[in-house]
Amino acid sequence: MTEPTELPPTPGSRWTHRNGAPYTVLMIANVDTQDEARYPVTVVYQGDNGKVWSRPASDWHRSMTAAPQPTQAQAGAVPLTDSAARSLVWSASDRARSESINEDDVLEIVRATEAAHGIKGGQHGADA
Repeated sequence: MTEPTELPPTPGSRWTHRNGAPYTVLMIANVDTQDEARYPVTVVYQGDNGKVWSRPASDWHRSMTAAPQPTQAQAGAVPLTDSAARSLVWSASDRARSESINEDDVLEIVRATEAAHGIKGGQHGADA
């Protein structure tokens, strides 16, 4: 068996067909096959029109190119409120409380993470 020059796409990745139609990869099937001739590794993907398709992974790059992936902000993510950020961090980490991390440090970490993922603008909701 020869090594592929390009790896198959990953589930959730967006691709554009050479005709301009956008697709989202749903899964890679038959990855554990012992008989690749009968059960080739296959990309299962869906068009924006809802139709589901599949094609052998070995044929994927012939007509598909990777589409730019949206930032979290473009995908609809919004900043957390200060109280939601505090609640998230404090409920998830007893260690943070035991190491004397204050609320301002927590908010700075949350805001830096949001900024790194392209989430900007006003806060979602309002703090009391």
